[in-house]
Amino acid sequence: MRTEYDDRQIKRMKDQVINYKNGAIGLGDLVEDLIFLRDALDVCPSEWDHKFTEKLTDLESVNAYLIEKNEHKLDQVTQPIVNGAIQKIEYLISEL
Repeated sequence: MRTEYDDRQIKRMKDQVINYKNGAIGLGDLVEDLIFLRDALDVCPSEWDHKFTEKLTDLESVNAYLIEKNEHKLDQVTQPIVNGAIQKIEYLISEL
């Protein structure tokens, strides 16, 4: 059963995804915030956690690539990866 506390964490997850899409936060900040908020959930089904973590790993990989290449913008290779991961993360958040 979902708690009020979890409802707040889920809302924060949604807000951070929106903030990323609007350019208010960067990819690294989004990943860090989503990890923190996921870990803060009182109730987190293991199958959901596995799928969510898989998509977070996609975002982390792109972020690491951008840092390594000293890039600040997504390119034609990284953009679809991020878009797909964000879309799945939004769906997973809505499932909670």
